[in-house]
Amino acid sequence: MIPKRFSVKILIEKPEGLLPYQVAAAFQRYIQQSSLEGLLIDVADYAHVHQAPTVLLVGHEGDYVLDESYGQAGVQYIYKHISETDFSAALVTATRRALQLADLLANEPLATVQADSSRLEIALIDRLKFPNSAATFEALRPTFEAFGQQVYGAAYTGVTLLDRDPREPLAVQITASAPLAIGAVTA
Repeated sequence: MIPKRFSVKILIEKPEGLLPYQVAAAFQRYIQQSSLEGLLIDVADYAHVHQAPTVLLVGHEGDYVLDESYGQAGVQYIYKHISETDFSAALVTATRRALQLADLLANEPLATVQADSSRLEIALIDRLKFPNSAATFEALRPTFEAFGQQVYGAAYTGVTLLDRDPREPLAVQITASAPLAIGAVTA
């Protein structure tokens, strides 16, 4: 079963000099140059909201996000219109897209973004079908483990349920002993 919406977040070391309006300008350029996968529509700046998505590049299939939720900066891909019929394939697509965004931001002249792709946070935003509970996590653990082994290979070290309010979406962290390279995650 595939959730209706989920996200993949790659944690980043957010430089002090990285300002939301600069990221928004970069996102606008990514739309103009078709730098990212998917139909890209618009950019929204939510820098005024504390510990939340800061800048969104809104797309039809999914959104690319500079996110600061839960006090951790990261780049995120929120998959909204899932075309795959297999959850593992959808996870690969979302991870590849998050890595592409991290790579683009790392090459921006405004400030160097350091991504830590040895950890992926996956949140299942479809809370009706996938409530934030230990039982849901245990039911999905084999899928997350298989995905971790698929993308990280021998570097995969495990998957853990993130301790969040039960009213929040179920979120897990997949960890590895080595970072992912963009080319390593293919459909």
